[in-house]
Amino acid sequence: MDDNCGTCPKCGGELKISPNPKLLYECSDYECDYRKYMWAGIPKDGKAKGGLKMDSTEKWNKSKNVRREINKSMAIQLCLDKGIPINRNNCTFASQNQGHTGNNKYWANPPFDKLKNDWWLILNDIDRRQLYLFLIPAGAIKSNEVIARTDKSYQIDIQIHYNDHHHPNFTDSRSGIHFKQWLVKTIPY
Repeated sequence: MDDNCGTCPKCGGELKISPNPKLLYECSDYECDYRKYMWAGIPKDGKAKGGLKMDSTEKWNKSKNVRREINKSMAIQLCLDKGIPINRNNCTFASQNQGHTGNNKYWANPPFDKLKNDWWLILNDIDRRQLYLFLIPAGAIKSNEVIARTDKSYQIDIQIHYNDHHHPNFTDSRSGIHFKQWLVKTIPY
């Protein structure tokens, strides 16, 4: 799978998704120090303020084949880079989880209020290194069609099957709702 995320503005090399959770992108050229950071205080152009530098523990061996995971902020940035109008307030992010019964599922617990507006659901497939983006229109799911969490009744308990790729309906095991009808885009990373 291609990790190319564009061209480095500093040296012209390829930008790649960084395995470092503090970074979004980094230049693939070992001589270049361009980084696109993910946390506050560091501008997105990778130029550190106040002399802050990456220490040796943050330098990643790019030749290693590591299982790379991304967080919600990184997923949102990838979506924005692809022109998808998404933000923290109108989306729910879920990564593949290994349940105690051994069943892989995406677990998401959005508040019931999300159902009243257009709402994005991002599923992070860690094994296949891709994001599945769903746009659920306002009112498409009624509150009585989904199951509430037992400990937090204001949140929906969504558990979407991970291993239904032979017939990928992205089915919520709790309500039986098939989310495939709202699948808008798949973004590899």
